[in-house]
Amino acid sequence: MVEARHSPQKMKMDPITGIRLWETSSSYITGLQLRYGFSWGQMVGRELNSVQELILNEGESFIQVSGKYRSNYIYQLIFVTSSGRSLIVGQPNTVNTFLYNLCLFQLHHDGRSILIFNDHTLK
Repeated sequence: MVEARHSPQKMKMDPITGIRLWETSSSYITGLQLRYGFSWGQMVGRELNSVQELILNEGESFIQVSGKYRSNYIYQLIFVTSSGRSLIVGQPNTVNTFLYNLCLFQLHHDGRSILIFNDHTLK
């Protein structure tokens, strides 16, 4: 599960300031890691092949994620920022598509790859 970290004393959520994604060669997404402030959070999944990352600029945030999936595996992820920048990782080789406007999201994995993607709205 990936979610914004918080300080136990203040219960204030740290902003997400970057993302890293790994994929198997010409196949599905295997790992994801979020950056909070200046620190990288826990990696979810596995680090395979080369990593692709996007560091947000001051005042920028992720506003949307879309992608392609098949058989509970994510094959492509596209993250869009509030300034119109995007990070596209993976292969668009499936027909199943999803699109989320997001504030906070969770990922579940089986130790080998990312399996399920759920969105949650922050109120």
